[in-house]
Amino acid sequence: MITTNELVIETFNRLLAVCKAGEQAFRIAAHAVQDSELRTAFKQYSHQRARMASELRMEIRLLGGEPEMLDDGMAMPPALARVIAASAQTDQQAILQECEHMEEVVSHLFDEALDDSNMPFELIIALRRQRDEIRLAMERLHTLERPVTAGPSHAVVQV
Repeated sequence: MITTNELVIETFNRLLAVCKAGEQAFRIAAHAVQDSELRTAFKQYSHQRARMASELRMEIRLLGGEPEMLDDGMAMPPALARVIAASAQTDQQAILQECEHMEEVVSHLFDEALDDSNMPFELIIALRRQRDEIRLAMERLHTLERPVTAGPSHAVVQV
């Protein structure tokens, strides 16, 4: 019979796997784009996912588990493959769209973990923080996805 602790470790290992895949995908995307703002954003997200993976590894160990890279046919490997394919074509718009899609998948997996009734409260706080970071990345990617058609705004703000 599987224990609650083992279920939590399994969930954290699944999140670890998607964070590591995201780290790799953003690193590949950073090398494939010419735009310096995009390159910087992708590098930041790659580093962020590495930090998140490190935090998840630590929590797994604190729970008495062993961090593992799961490959159970989750939706993340296809998302990673699509980022790699778009990067190989150096199609900046496609890379952005695939990274945004990948983040939607990851956000959904974090939401599922947060909805898990087995998840201890003290771990929910850490997961919420990470999920919120992912959502902020999604929002930024979405704004970067829209091509800028007008020059800089010179709006006057009245106080």
